[in-house]
This record gives sequence, structure tokens and C-alpha cells, in this order.
Amino acid sequence: MVIFQRKEAYATVTQNRVRIPLPERMVVDLYFYITRLGFPHPPDEFGRILYNILKTKPLNVDMLRKYASRRGLREDISNLLFRMRGRYPELEIPELEEGVSDTEAIMEEIVMGASS
Repeated sequence: MVIFQRKEAYATVTQNRVRIPLPERMVVDLYFYITRLGFPHPPDEFGRILYNILKTKPLNVDMLRKYASRRGLREDISNLLFRMRGRYPELEIPELEEGVSDTEAIMEEIVMGASS
């Protein structure tokens, strides 16, 4: 379990006076910490997490991309979803435009890790 303290309430819900991030926010935040802040979490493990989230609960792609935009990651997330959709057709991911990213190698490791 990883807990990050954030003051922003966007993409959260309150339950029993505790603010909990939505899955869309968790995906974007973890991706941000791994790729931008060097958080010591294996990208392939993130791939497995992402795959399992996409397999069990459809993400709100609009919210995911909107929150990613707030973090400056819209192109990264779009590209990542595009790659996941191409590699894992069983996942219900709507068609997206392919993004351009500076983190191509990390994204590929995430996508490949989803199946291991």
C-alpha cells in the first residue's frame, strides 16, 4: 500500500470523512511518480496493475485523460492506453489517438509486464 498526501480533491470521493482517489487518479498518480519522480516501483508491475484494473473495472477514459492533462501526462496516458489496446484486445479500451511520449521504453516495459 502506498499513501500519498495530496490536497487537491479532483478525482476523489469521500467515504466516512476520508477522501479516497478514484482508480483513474491512482493510475495517473502512480505513473507520474514512477516516470517523473523516480519512485522505486517496477514498471512491469505497474503494467500488471493497469491490466488488472482495465480487466476488472472499466476506467472512465475521459476522466483519466482529463486528470492526466492536469499532471501534464495526457499524451503519455493516451499512448499507454493505445498500446495496451493494441496488445490486449480483450480489454475494453475505447479507440484513442496515438500520443507522442518521451518515455517510450518505460511504456513498453509496462505493457509487456502486464502479461507476466
